[in-house]
Amino acid sequence: MPGEKYNYSNIGYEVLGCMIAEVSGVTLEDYINQNILKRIDRKHSNMLLNIIDQELIACPNILDQDLKFKQNEFFPYTRRHAASGTLLSNVKDMCRFAVTILNKGNIDDAGF
Repeated sequence: MPGEKYNYSNIGYEVLGCMIAEVSGVTLEDYINQNILKRIDRKHSNMLLNIIDQELIACPNILDQDLKFKQNEFFPYTRRHAASGTLLSNVKDMCRFAVTILNKGNIDDAGF
């Protein structure tokens, strides 16, 4: 019956990431960096773990079967999940992204 079960999937983002890479001719990470992150001056965000200052990375936590928090054993995620889960950022950069979205693609009087 509808409403009895819930499943979440990021497959749509994974398909979109593959399409972006295929159409653009560059990796998804390079496309996002050039066409989004650099354009809105997100200096501390990237999809590549080795570019981010390792001292600033916080590992995500999940609830285990006993409802206790534990470190996610799958972090960092693989490139296979780039489109749905490998963007690393900080609060300031995320706020710039949010302002850009709220301003319909504009930030600092520059078009996005």
